[in-house]
Amino acid sequence: MERLKNFVCRDGFAEVNTNAGRIRGFMENDVYTFLGIPYGKAKRFKKAEPVSPWKGTLTATTYGYTCPNMDDNFLPDEIMGMPRLWHSSEDCLNLNIWTTSLDKEAQKPVMVFLHGGGYFSGSAIHLTCYEGKEQALLGDVVSVTVNHRLNVLGFLDLSQYGDDFRESGNVGILDLVEALKWVQENIASFGGNPDNVTIYGHSGGGGKVTTLMQMPCADGLYHKAIIMSGITRMEGPVDGLPMRITRETAQKNARILVNAAGGTDKLQSMPVNELMALVPHTFKDYFFWSPVPGAGDYPGDPGQAGIREETGNIPVMIGNALCEFSGPADSRDKSQVTEGEVVKKLSEKYGLKGPALYDIYKKITKNPKILRSELKEWYDGYRAAAGDYLYNPRSVVCALRDNQLANYWTSSGTYDSIFNYIKGNIADVRNDLVLMVAGEHVPAKMQQYAATANALHTKDQIYSAMVVYGLLTYENGKVFIPNKELMDKFDELLLSNQQLGYVYRLARESQRMLQATIHGDTDTMEEILEYVHDTEVPIYSYNSEVELSAIVNLVYLSARDEYRVEREDKAGKGFVDFIFYPKRNNIPGIILELKIDHTPQKAIEQIKEKNYQLRFQGKIGEIPVYEGSILAVGISYDKKTKKHSCEVEML
Repeated sequence: MERLKNFVCRDGFAEVNTNAGRIRGFMENDVYTFLGIPYGKAKRFKKAEPVSPWKGTLTATTYGYTCPNMDDNFLPDEIMGMPRLWHSSEDCLNLNIWTTSLDKEAQKPVMVFLHGGGYFSGSAIHLTCYEGKEQALLGDVVSVTVNHRLNVLGFLDLSQYGDDFRESGNVGILDLVEALKWVQENIASFGGNPDNVTIYGHSGGGGKVTTLMQMPCADGLYHKAIIMSGITRMEGPVDGLPMRITRETAQKNARILVNAAGGTDKLQSMPVNELMALVPHTFKDYFFWSPVPGAGDYPGDPGQAGIREETGNIPVMIGNALCEFSGPADSRDKSQVTEGEVVKKLSEKYGLKGPALYDIYKKITKNPKILRSELKEWYDGYRAAAGDYLYNPRSVVCALRDNQLANYWTSSGTYDSIFNYIKGNIADVRNDLVLMVAGEHVPAKMQQYAATANALHTKDQIYSAMVVYGLLTYENGKVFIPNKELMDKFDELLLSNQQLGYVYRLARESQRMLQATIHGDTDTMEEILEYVHDTEVPIYSYNSEVELSAIVNLVYLSARDEYRVEREDKAGKGFVDFIFYPKRNNIPGIILELKIDHTPQKAIEQIKEKNYQLRFQGKIGEIPVYEGSILAVGISYDKKTKKHSCEVEML
């Protein structure tokens, strides 16, 4: 087979071709492992270059050199210490790969991990959890970890001593850029997709992710980012240590070190162990290493230089690693710290606001946590050009701040604003609105300049403008309402604007429809559904269940105030058409099944046969979603008689 020519596996070993030559790794527990792969070479204080090709097969079965650390005993705890020591050398530009496939067609997501330890210590093998074999096996990804230059080797700004050193203040991060270039060129040979690369790291590794996102030279080498405990906004020193270095400070410190060494030539040529000893000898106090603004394509961190516009298309996940800096912050058992001590510490830092902040903390922690799935339902749904989902940032921040899911749109998101876009062609748009409010995707052709037009007349012009201004999202030639936050605004529009004609009138009937359903008044239910045929619009031809589903969704629009309504939800042995989850316990749950050219009794039989009611019980071990009474509702439409029929039964 042609694809097998790229690699060879035998006797527990695996060989793969890279752009620099052939390498040999090993296989263990179904994971191919390649360790210590060189990705670049560099002279001291100089930008790295691609690694030179080698002859024969390079053995990659053991870890490569780690970068020398100035003090392996700095903050000796499980987070910042050095539980795993390894041979160190300046020749430390190497990476490690774990993968379950060597097939170029596998196209697995690639996860590139950047180690912690600030910019001065640590390595790709710093902790045992840095190994990527479990991630590759359980996460079905290609896992990559990287070593690079740190401390004085990676971030000494000697640019004032000549153009040869113009990038020396950030060569440690430029090493990572070179590693990402290597990944782009070679990762397909390890089963990875070079167009789906995520960079991530914790602590200093998270800071390195932030740094890379600020550097234009890294653009296109990764596509997603995860920052774990890597965002700091220190306005001054912490415990006497400067947490944000300036170009001026960096160059001042460089002059001190050059003078202590006896010149740049001596600094470049002295053995690395002497260089490591020279820094603490010269600077009696701890010296904070970090990328230098203005060096190596780096404008400064977001707090200094602002966030680059180009990074706006990169999906980013930001969070904190559990117990990060717990030791340095307070070494005591947190359960032994009294409320009085907490308030005192807060008051020392924030003055009179301290007690108020603690009250807010107590109030928030009493409330249930907002789940990620709930955030997605409310605020997710916008898409980047690459197809990745994005969140409404302001609304997410407000939800987390208030610990409450709600509609946080300002005046730009009111239903009046939505109506301003559609008023130019209500007749053509309103049928699509019904479908979109029902959760359907509607075909549309995007028009580039529609958003700036003085008047919007065609559906494509209207939808193009609404996409540009965030009222709709666009994917695969169709537009749709992206999330619950906006869905509520569209619901408000349908219930409030009489110019929508039959759509408005049907939506206004939705409260009566809900009450009729709860009370088993099938005559009223059928009466409301028959009103559809007085509208004489194409959507209600019911050529498929989609159109029937759309109109049923419309006549139950007001139910969303009392229920969380889900369509095509997995339940029992199949997927139920509609399921209504009560927001309070004094109203019944509702399971609604639709049929065309079948009786409503047939729909209820299906509900029972497939045990759709099990969905209210949740998964094994979970708290039941709802434990009250449940109604089975069957709605049918006969194409010959043009009549709707309804049946309601208590399960």
